Amino acid sequence: MIKIYLDLETYRPNDAFLDEKIIALGMLIDFGSSNSIDPKDEVKEYNWGDPIPSSGIWKYIETDENTTEEEIISRFYQLLEKLNDIKMIIGFNILRFDIPLLVQRGKELGVKDVKDANFLFYNTFTVDYFQVCLALNNMRFKGNKLEDCASKLEQISGQQIPKRVGKGSDIAQLYKQKKYDEIKDHLYSDLLVIRAIDLIFVDKCRKACQQEHK
Repeated sequence: MIKIYLDLETYRPNDAFLDEKIIALGMLIDFGSSNSIDPKDEVKEYNWGDPIPSSGIWKYIETDENTTEEEIISRFYQLLEKLNDIKMIIGFNILRFDIPLLVQRGKELGVKDVKDANFLFYNTFTVDYFQVCLALNNMRFKGNKLEDCASKLEQISGQQIPKRVGKGSDIAQLYKQKKYDEIKDHLYSDLLVIRAIDLIFVDKCRKACQQEHK
């Protein structure tokens, strides 16, 4: 199974959830070759047009610096379809935000019909750690943030999770200033955090199941 860690960065002119624009998309494509919590030395960079990988861990990040929002979304769907194996998309708040926005903007920009996008996501396993981490936040949505989930898992597991670079609230200003490298760094760090959370949860659940069946 291929694990695809997904994260978007967006920009909207106002605070309200309206006119949201996808300005960057990041994927960490993991073929399960490493269980390292911090695999930075093992991650290779995938650029659009490269041969589709079949092993290792690959970073793929697109921004609208040199392409369009339409291309960002189109390339995401094309890459997802070309990865010929059972796929699992993993993220934080992707069921409420990233995936619905990809479907919405794909339709609005003429990239992907809703029925085709829904069919693709239906046939892809999905794990949203925003939902999973509610258990670490007294089942409260308020305050259920990526960095807090990571911090609690560090305490539980004794393992150090990669640190986030910058804050999501900084993205709008970075975008206005065209600081794309900083946007990419933030996006990549989020992907590494999400992957670490996933590995720790899977390990803890596996050990708990093994203990129960002894």
